[in-house]
Amino acid sequence: MSINKPFNHETEAKLEPGGPIKITGDVIVYDEQGKYVRHTDFTNLCRCGHSKTKPYCDGSHLDAEFLDYDGMHEVSDFAPENFHGAVRIQCVEDGPLRFNGTLTIRNSRGQSCTKNRGVLCRCGNSGNKPFCDGSHKRIGFSTVKDK
Repeated sequence: MSINKPFNHETEAKLEPGGPIKITGDVIVYDEQGKYVRHTDFTNLCRCGHSKTKPYCDGSHLDAEFLDYDGMHEVSDFAPENFHGAVRIQCVEDGPLRFNGTLTIRNSRGQSCTKNRGVLCRCGNSGNKPFCDGSHKRIGFSTVKDK
């Protein structure tokens, strides 16, 4: 898949209650050092903070009993009619997932929000899930395996 080849549909992040962020569409993931990791049309990203394969989900949310049935408290930046180009996801060391590109986020309650950029929680403790509120700093969240 070419990084420059646009998809003909929107990139969507579906929030699984108590589970990962399931992203479909044109997604490019970069690690904590900004190194290109993956270009894909589907990926499951951890949002509970317990995965051993961060930023990807490994099912640890089941043992951690991670729950998130709350509503979405953000509003869209604009209508999702122009969804061209890849969504770039940058893993922030010991922090959130920063994204750039048109991403429509949907939860199990039927709510949706379209943003052109933002930060998604991956520590599991944000009071503004799925978005980051800085809780990772308060709890000492670590994305590095040897810390």
